[in-house]
Amino acid sequence: MVNKKIVLLSIFISLSISIFSQLRLSNIFGDGMVLQRNDSINIWGWSKSGDKVSVFFQGDEYKTISNKDGKWLVQTKHYFAGGPYSLKIKTQKEEIYLKDIYVGDIWLCSGQSNMHMKMKSVKENYPEEFNLIENKNIRFIEVPSQLNFSKSEQDIKNSNWSSLNSKSIYKFSAAAYFFAKDLQPKLKIPIGLILSAVGGSPVESWMSEKSALKYKAMTKRLNEAKQEGFLENLEKKYKENRKNWFLEAEEKLINNDIFYQPKSFDHTYKYKWFPFHKHTGVYWFKKEFYLDENLLTDTRLYLGKIGDSDSTFLNGKYIGNTSNRYVEREYWFPPKLLKKGNNTIEIKVYNFRWRAGFMFGDIMEFKSKQTKFRLMDEWYFADLCEMPPLKAGENKFWRPVGLFNGMIAPLKKLKLKGVIWYQGEANAKKDLAFVYRDRFSNMIKDWRSLFEKKDLPFLFVQLPNYLKSNPNPSKSSWAMLRESQLMVSKEDNNGMITSIDIGEENDIHPKNKKEIGNRLAIEAMRLAYNDESDIKFDTYVDQILFQDNQVKVLFSDQKINYKGKENHYNIAIAGKDKKFYWADVVLKEGILIAKSEKVDNPIALRYAWSNNPGFHLLYNNFDIPISPFRSDDW
Repeated sequence: MVNKKIVLLSIFISLSISIFSQLRLSNIFGDGMVLQRNDSINIWGWSKSGDKVSVFFQGDEYKTISNKDGKWLVQTKHYFAGGPYSLKIKTQKEEIYLKDIYVGDIWLCSGQSNMHMKMKSVKENYPEEFNLIENKNIRFIEVPSQLNFSKSEQDIKNSNWSSLNSKSIYKFSAAAYFFAKDLQPKLKIPIGLILSAVGGSPVESWMSEKSALKYKAMTKRLNEAKQEGFLENLEKKYKENRKNWFLEAEEKLINNDIFYQPKSFDHTYKYKWFPFHKHTGVYWFKKEFYLDENLLTDTRLYLGKIGDSDSTFLNGKYIGNTSNRYVEREYWFPPKLLKKGNNTIEIKVYNFRWRAGFMFGDIMEFKSKQTKFRLMDEWYFADLCEMPPLKAGENKFWRPVGLFNGMIAPLKKLKLKGVIWYQGEANAKKDLAFVYRDRFSNMIKDWRSLFEKKDLPFLFVQLPNYLKSNPNPSKSSWAMLRESQLMVSKEDNNGMITSIDIGEENDIHPKNKKEIGNRLAIEAMRLAYNDESDIKFDTYVDQILFQDNQVKVLFSDQKINYKGKENHYNIAIAGKDKKFYWADVVLKEGILIAKSEKVDNPIALRYAWSNNPGFHLLYNNFDIPISPFRSDDW
């Protein structure tokens, strides 16, 4: 038997070391990390004031002394791509040793939920990607969520680097993974991916305080956020509102004697969103299925995303719940819950915002080692009770500057190759879409200033198609935001990829992240690696000419082509009355001619100017959709 005194002594010694240890690195450093090639490397951390700090890398030694605040930094010479290497940091009394270090290119991957969306969420779309042999040349780390409205954080929260393998792939950003997978074989160097993204975050939250103070409205909101207890009060109010909403709903159900299960089912529900938006409240879904045999292995129920919160039961036994509409439901359960013959899945759904039901396009299935079958046909459902929409309160990430200070500023000493950015959905609102161009441009300048690299390549994704297609020409805040993105793409060292052909009507998080990643890699080769031989995205409108009763559009690429139904080119024209009508279109040798019997003297033209222009789109010579555009400023 192990001596308890020895064990306790060992624990005490270990704790003492951790308590009194003063030498540490920034949390961005760790085993398995990637350092930037062909540039001086900053290595920094903290120690006792006045400590002599030595850094050893690839046979070189770099020396410094920590300042009065205990901060230290060394700057190395340039190193070529390669690895694995070790990194040692040493003071008179302490030492840190890191292993499996590679030198290559580091890409910062940021934005909102479409950048944060993990490979786990797209597994059903790309099952072949999960049978991987380890690729040590692709590395990944995620910056944990952190807000600060008053000052820049000195460090990120603790996190770890991972090399790509069949286990770690689940936590990789899907867009970033496909980007690196396409890029790395072309360059034949290690690629490091740093994910710093937060779902639902607007561009304002990623701006510096210096930029935010240029805007009166932002200044006011920032000053409010700086007040003591602001975040605590915000979260307290949200929790109270949510708790009270659920308590009221449950009380209604109890009073109606339907707390657990409806007495009858009113309708059947096909695999899509509710065909109506009756109200927010509580619903009950039921699905029966038949098994020919008892299953003896672990089993899984995959339901995709559900709006909003669910409690799920199998044969009357609770198997799990999820309270976020944007998280895929995947519930594992013991085989004994199933039986030979008839089985039942039941789901109690709390819908407190909008659109109750299952997410269209998500795969729903029951699966074990012996069998698998889909659940995407009819379900029974009952309307249990109506509730007012939940007053969720303000999203804390909507205040300006907080994410810049918390998740970007701590990385400022890091050397990068470039940035990939996927964001804009949060700003695609009537009052925000137009001003996005100025704020986004300022944000990019903030980052280049922070990282002290004026020509830092900044690649971003133009918003995809989303929501229902409108059969008639209409105003669109999503189109306005795409235009803002297009304007920013024309600035130096910026690159934009179009994605208007790969969105999903009912899902703001399209799962075709492979195409997104591949297109970002193509643009990276052009912008960051000066590869002029690769595919180009920069097809643009050369001229728009209004002649007599028609409009002529000339493109920089004379090999423009069209995909979709004939006579549906997503081209609308308008006269002096500013009313847009669909145009009849002729496309030949890079020239588009549009006219309409309803418009005698057209003075304006719009292409794909809607939330979701569908798949009737113009493409360039490289089979890449052309960005939506317009001639007017109405």
